[in-house]
Amino acid sequence: MKQKLIVSFAALLLQQAISFSQTNPLVKYLPDNASMVMSFNPIRLAEKVPGETFRQSMMYREMMQKDNDWLKTFFSDPSASGIDFLNDLLLVTVKDTSDKYSGSPVNILGVIKNEGLFELAIKKLSKGKDSLHIYGTDKIFFSENGGATLGWNSRIFVISTGAGRQIREEMSGVFSDTAGVKDYDKSMKKLMDKIQRAQRDLCFYLLTPRPDNTLSGNTQFTGLMNSSGDIKIWNSGTSPNPVFSKIPQLALFGKLQSLTGKNKTSVINFENGKIAIQSRSYLEGAMAEIYKRYPRQVINTDLTRRLPKGKVLLLMNTSYNTEMGKELMDKSELGELIAEAKGKIPFDFSSIQGVFKNNMMLAVIKSDEVAASDSITDKMGGLQVFLAMPIADKTKFEALRSTAKHTLDSLKNAESGAKMLKGFNPFVKYNDDLFVLSLSAEAASAFINNPASGTVPEWLQAYDRHPMVMHLNLKELFAMLMGKKSKGIAGAAEKIVLDMFDQLVVYGGDFENESLNTTMEFKFTNQNDNALKQLFELINTIGEKNKNVIAEENRNTTTDTITIESIKQEKEDRVPPPPPPPKPGKNIKTPPKKKTKN
Repeated sequence: MKQKLIVSFAALLLQQAISFSQTNPLVKYLPDNASMVMSFNPIRLAEKVPGETFRQSMMYREMMQKDNDWLKTFFSDPSASGIDFLNDLLLVTVKDTSDKYSGSPVNILGVIKNEGLFELAIKKLSKGKDSLHIYGTDKIFFSENGGATLGWNSRIFVISTGAGRQIREEMSGVFSDTAGVKDYDKSMKKLMDKIQRAQRDLCFYLLTPRPDNTLSGNTQFTGLMNSSGDIKIWNSGTSPNPVFSKIPQLALFGKLQSLTGKNKTSVINFENGKIAIQSRSYLEGAMAEIYKRYPRQVINTDLTRRLPKGKVLLLMNTSYNTEMGKELMDKSELGELIAEAKGKIPFDFSSIQGVFKNNMMLAVIKSDEVAASDSITDKMGGLQVFLAMPIADKTKFEALRSTAKHTLDSLKNAESGAKMLKGFNPFVKYNDDLFVLSLSAEAASAFINNPASGTVPEWLQAYDRHPMVMHLNLKELFAMLMGKKSKGIAGAAEKIVLDMFDQLVVYGGDFENESLNTTMEFKFTNQNDNALKQLFELINTIGEKNKNVIAEENRNTTTDTITIESIKQEKEDRVPPPPPPPKPGKNIKTPPKKKTKN
């Protein structure tokens, strides 16, 4: 009996493992030119918000006030939609291969469980305002305003905005037509027909399975789809819009893809007290081989021991291998970009090589004590900024310092540079071993003269196995930047945000399984409730406060208007009316005639 129980239990686990490892059937419908795919399940996400919390929300109350019995049915039983929520929905953007359109077509794909229920739900939601067309086994629902189009068959459905870019291009031609209203109506009808045909053809394409599409054979993509997570995002690393590649600043990031990898994935989880985002950037070829040859770095916490006592608002600590960095720069397009920059900026970036050791720290502190002679820190309310790096070669450092000073002076003398650097006057202190930059000379001196006898922040020790960690004190920063004296809608929203968000921590930089891995955590003050529940309550509370404030402002406006009109009427009542004009022929006295001299 016990053996049968074990066998049954093992079979159950195997069945669950097989069902979990099965790729979403929607993958075989994805277009080859997909630039981003997001996988999410609205039902599983909704389960993180307790039913009672949702039913007490303003959003739910307002939806229930509307005369739509189907919505009420759906909230009590999502299967009434006919959608198979055992599989995630996929939101897909595609790469725009044209130069004249802006924007990126967005498509949402889902699996259908019951086509009859799905079609009935669509008809009830549209209330007969849109038109249904049947093409064999495919059905297309066109919206009356020419926006998103819905297509489905017995297997899947797709919502597409693919023709939205056509509207922007061709609508201008219709409005510029000066031939008259009659031609305008004909042109609009012709345009809408063209848009509907384009949307119909796109839906036909997306409703047709392509088992051999590019993503079906992409192990990085399929691995992501088969992993667990509340929201999963894959990005091809290519811009969905070719216009972006023509912007110099954005084109620069495109050239750095050989260094950071093209394909990127992210998994977002809403946990108790935090939102965790795990990201991976997949490296290829020579870049991956370089990372494999060098040992993993871990952060050096020695510089943090020099920090003054106070609240840490920002702390970034990173370690890197200088030899690996040089090799990465030589074999990537970064070296080419630096060479190009030499002709535009009077600074040789290659002069940085070999100057510093392999760690760096950036910190913003609200100091507990301010020296009487430190007027700058005093004016900044105790804020102190530190950028510190250990020196590896003093001779090279002196040469770099001279070059940097010359570049800074040149920029300040230029009109554009003077505007950019206005108010930026950092102080640099250094000795044989350490360089530090700060906004206060006194703070920089105190840092470099500190014997490094302080303690490493306790929270930092939890991340000492990674090459990089950044900590941002959201609560303190929000309190400083937003303030607590704002009134009205903004003030109400600020108070809620201040009470809710606590810390942001980013750590990682590890190379593992062919990718650079990074984790970002948004930590909430309330560590007990799920983060999605807290975000839902935040949005609902702000919405209610906004509604109340607007209602109050409307009441005050109405009262003021009534008061002004009443005062005007009261003044008019107090002024006596003018006397009526005299009637001709009765008691009319004419003025005497003036005598004239002969």
